[in-house]
Amino acid sequence: MMNNAKNSTALLIATVFLFTLVAMSQVASAANERWRPNRPIRLVVAGSAGGAFSIISRLLAPTVKEVLGQPMVLDNRGGRGGTIAGDIVVRAKPDGHTILITNGLLLTVRPQLHKMPYKVKDLAPISTLVRGQYMLALHPSVKANNLKEFIALAKSKPAGHFNYAGTGLGAPSHLAPELLSLRAGIKMTNIPYKGGAKAAAAALSGEVHMAFVSMVSAVPFVKAGRLKGIAVSGLARASIAPNVPTVAELGFPGFDVSAWFGMFAPAKTPKGALDALADAFAKGLEKPDVKKAITKLGYAIYFNRTNDVVTLMRDETKMWGKTLKAANIKTKK
Repeated sequence: MMNNAKNSTALLIATVFLFTLVAMSQVASAANERWRPNRPIRLVVAGSAGGAFSIISRLLAPTVKEVLGQPMVLDNRGGRGGTIAGDIVVRAKPDGHTILITNGLLLTVRPQLHKMPYKVKDLAPISTLVRGQYMLALHPSVKANNLKEFIALAKSKPAGHFNYAGTGLGAPSHLAPELLSLRAGIKMTNIPYKGGAKAAAAALSGEVHMAFVSMVSAVPFVKAGRLKGIAVSGLARASIAPNVPTVAELGFPGFDVSAWFGMFAPAKTPKGALDALADAFAKGLEKPDVKKAITKLGYAIYFNRTNDVVTLMRDETKMWGKTLKAANIKTKK
């Protein structure tokens, strides 16, 4: 009897221990299980089909399918400063299957100047992808060959004599010359154009004296002598124009007008989905052919995950808020 009781007790303990191990294994397995999409991922692109957002998205799409097992389908929804695309995403189900690619400036500057159909907090950052900058390009008729000469020339003329091509209130092409004017103590006139292509064409034709033009657009014209590239707008020189100095190194420390592209999901999207998507994008950006293509576009890899993107956006919002006020750039609420 005693032996039977002992055997029963030992069997009970062993059974409980076995079930405990199984339960712990199941919990660990659930904790380690990665989020995976169960249908194609819809990437809403805040730009045209041939634009930089689309090109970079297509470069990353194969890796997304490779890592997550589902294709990433692009849905181009340009217009209204990126708010059409953003509005679609904030209204989508927060399950990781609808995401947005957009310019970070549209989320840190635009809300301070325009009425938005949604709030920035309605979007959850997944990651940043790349960062690009702009070239300060002069028409050849401007009698200046470097930034120092241009500023001196502008100061010798009546305020507003020199003009520049802008592409909308709060766009990089608007912010860069206004920030330069503020830092250099000059005044230039903003001539608005619809889109970067038309702004660049205006600088090429001499309709305007200068423009901050995307690197990939500016470099061929500078090499051909049709524009004078005298500075770039980021903190570091651009790899496709290494001989062109930054505005910052030419006497304006900290000058930085660069555009970073980021991926966003609707608010309340599970963290597991955000992390899995960020992992896929990170792996794509590491591929040599993707890196090479991005460099040719004039961009640099700039990868940050959710929490760091939140900090980046908060800091940029404060910085640009101060700049907009100092430059007297009026809001259009």
